[in-house]
Amino acid sequence: MQRLQALGRRPIYALVFVVGIVAFLFPLGLPVKIGSDVRTVYNALDALPAGSLVWVGAEYDVSSKPELDPQVVAIFHHLFQKGLKPVVYGMWLRGPTIVQDIVAPIAEQYGKQYGVDWINLGHKPGTTTNLRLMTSNIMEGAGGVDHFGKPLADYSIMRGVNALDKASGFRHIIVVETGSPGSREYLGIVSAEKGIPMSVATLTMSIPENKPYVESGQFTGQIGGLRGAAEYEILVGKPGRGASGTDAQSLAALLVFFLVVIGNIGYLTSPRK
Repeated sequence: MQRLQALGRRPIYALVFVVGIVAFLFPLGLPVKIGSDVRTVYNALDALPAGSLVWVGAEYDVSSKPELDPQVVAIFHHLFQKGLKPVVYGMWLRGPTIVQDIVAPIAEQYGKQYGVDWINLGHKPGTTTNLRLMTSNIMEGAGGVDHFGKPLADYSIMRGVNALDKASGFRHIIVVETGSPGSREYLGIVSAEKGIPMSVATLTMSIPENKPYVESGQFTGQIGGLRGAAEYEILVGKPGRGASGTDAQSLAALLVFFLVVIGNIGYLTSPRK
């Protein structure tokens, strides 16, 4: 025990790192209980008829990719499985580009064609002012072009889509967010005014502040952090980085707990001076 106490911090940090990396690269498939917040998001999207439009707000940046990218992957698997039609847009500059890189290969897996089964409107300047414009005139709000600068009128998915509202076929809003502008702006400008249900995919640290909105029914539900991504992956039958990341977190936590127990035993059994 005295030798263990003399090891110092570095070997412990190294051991936790190794355990986490091994669990991430070789997932154990540890059981994950599906929370009600995630299940309600899944059920809401699962109940939509095929062909419904789903607005996806890509409101995050590269610093949040480790937690939010796995959520985006799981969400788009579900959307394409159900035959829903995502429309991506971002008030955050890099958000639509990040999501484009994630979604393109997933769309190929399901044989979904860009401009027919999904589209990316890209980032448009003006943040909340432009978001409000989208609720009355999408063509004007998007400047008439998509993420790649091509005319929206050339894409069949945009036929009859005049505004971000129910009349144009939008049945749900999903905001993948890091902060503001994000879900609060969508709630006040779009969801509450247009009556379109919305859900949030967010960071672990944002779960508590979103909870009152979920409990009040203003948000249908929320997907929070890697754990939320893992739950959604399981629901759609596509375990991925969320599930493997949750395995790594769980094993690292167990290792730390074990080391704390061993450390306390060593302290209590060591000779007193």
